[in-house]
Amino acid sequence: MAGTTASSSGLVRLVRGLLVRPHHDVRAALLFWGPLAVACLVAGFMVADNPSRSDAYFEVRNWLAMWRLGINVYEVPGLLVDYPPHALVFLSPMMLFPAASGELVFAGFNVLICIATSWTIVSLTAGYAGVSLSRVERLAYVLMLLVWSPTRVGIWNGQTSPLLILCCCLALRLSAWSSIVAGVLMAVGMSKPHLALGFSLLATFFRMWKMLAVAAFTTIAAALVYVATVHKGPIEVLQQYIGNLFSVYGGPSFLRAEVDIRPFFTDLIGNYAIAEPLYLLTASILGTMLLYFAWRGRHNIDAGVWVMSSGLMWSIAIFPFRRYGMLLLAPTVLMLLWRPRVSKHTLTWAGAIIFLIAADLPFVIRHIGMQFGPPSGASYGPYLHYINRMVTVTCLIASFVTLARLSRPGLIQRTPKLS
Repeated sequence: MAGTTASSSGLVRLVRGLLVRPHHDVRAALLFWGPLAVACLVAGFMVADNPSRSDAYFEVRNWLAMWRLGINVYEVPGLLVDYPPHALVFLSPMMLFPAASGELVFAGFNVLICIATSWTIVSLTAGYAGVSLSRVERLAYVLMLLVWSPTRVGIWNGQTSPLLILCCCLALRLSAWSSIVAGVLMAVGMSKPHLALGFSLLATFFRMWKMLAVAAFTTIAAALVYVATVHKGPIEVLQQYIGNLFSVYGGPSFLRAEVDIRPFFTDLIGNYAIAEPLYLLTASILGTMLLYFAWRGRHNIDAGVWVMSSGLMWSIAIFPFRRYGMLLLAPTVLMLLWRPRVSKHTLTWAGAIIFLIAADLPFVIRHIGMQFGPPSGASYGPYLHYINRMVTVTCLIASFVTLARLSRPGLIQRTPKLS
């Protein structure tokens, strides 16, 4: 019994040593995360050579190709485009990638984007949290994020999300330098509105009104460009877009994502007519709590980073995200490492969360089951994603609890250092 306790405590010390705490020796973490990061980036690029894996890239390319012919993609039967009109305008440069092997070129582009996105997320979170990091420590955190499954999935799947997250982070970092440039970047990030929500909430918290105004103007202008090119009315296109969203994400046969909490309600209750109102009520309550805590803590700058992380967590818990969306958990996980205020076991929880995100257990278990078990994982596959959903719920609770504590009036204010 004593031996078991000693070995378990030794394992905890080992795991904590790999979590890259600020002002600690990070050599072991660099040696651990570095080779894994390189392997994950290479794997993501090589898997992208399989066209069936790069379906997101080909899907967007198909929409853009039809739009170039003057076709309104929102009224094509069976297409069900769920990107907003302005997104197609912002993403139109994707047509510059070669038709032959374009998915590989885009995967290589995404490798660079993922590195830049991870670096920017770490720098942005550290700046608003007031955490001073050396370049070596920052590199260690970036390598850790590159090992996460959202990175390699985003690369091989041809996702645009890493680019859009980078645009949102750059918008917040550049807002003091140029509200116009920052607003345009935020508008591009809003190509997936649910992805940009948490970043926009932080911009609101710090009263970046000019940047938000430019972002809104740019978004509307881009949408009007799309409307003009397909010779349709803006209201008609908007109705068609909303109709597509309801077709894909509404009703009892809604598209099941991989990290949000909506399937909790339908699977546990079994009756969609009861489960859906409860889900919407829960989303409304959590959203109201988020806005209340953000308003109450508006005079405490330390609460700003938790407003962003809580906004991102609310978004990923409520809206349909696949695994690539788990990159939005990064600010919350980083803050749990830097400011472990939730409980004395915060670092252990953070280590478990990092392991689960990096290992991508639902993917591993499903493929092992397909090799050695039933011929198809269809019977249990959907339920494996409850692992990711529990990670989401854990981060959501930690983020909301910390924001609630920091939003109490009378706490010391501080100026963020966006290094």
